[in-house]
Amino acid sequence: MKNFYSFEDFSELNIDVSQLSSNASIEFKKFLANLPQTEGKKLKIIEKYSFIKMYSVLLKTDLNLPAGEEQPLEFFNINVDTPEDNYNNGNGKLVKMIESVYDMNYYDYKNLSSFFYNTLNSLNHLKISTAWIMSYKNKATVSPHTHNDSLLFAHILLDDIQEGFFEINVQNEIKTLSKRGEYFIFPGKLKHSARFNGSSCNFLSFSISL
Repeated sequence: MKNFYSFEDFSELNIDVSQLSSNASIEFKKFLANLPQTEGKKLKIIEKYSFIKMYSVLLKTDLNLPAGEEQPLEFFNINVDTPEDNYNNGNGKLVKMIESVYDMNYYDYKNLSSFFYNTLNSLNHLKISTAWIMSYKNKATVSPHTHNDSLLFAHILLDDIQEGFFEINVQNEIKTLSKRGEYFIFPGKLKHSARFNGSSCNFLSFSISL
């Protein structure tokens, strides 16, 4: 098993990285510009507090249904329950501080899948089980961790990083990204970590069934 894979290793997915990154970038920006009031308040809190370093938006989940039809409550919510070191999925050093200022509730937004029509259409493949947009702020750090499953995780950078870089470390093999369309794919069960330097960056991230 390799630390890093390429989309060329999965030709059956038929991923056009350039088109996918462009569509996801455009659609995510439109989504953020038209957030429901509750999610808009969440985003303002993220922007206000420097100790909140990362958030995600769930787009698709593993129910083997066409993208956009499976709708757990957390879909299209601005979610800070992430592996970033300050929160670390509820085990981080600043959990109480973050929860004291942030609305951790999920709200039902079944109608928002249309914002990601092109992105979801590209990800409508049985091997792609779950997808998110992952957003990082300056100095975000993802602590070393693993996933107890047999999935690969792909992360495609949606825009150029201005005056910075994103670094992923998989079992001490490091890749650095800075340009839109650059990506990394790695087995989730291998120990991995990450750090980001720059103003902000967004990834389209999704899991691939082996």
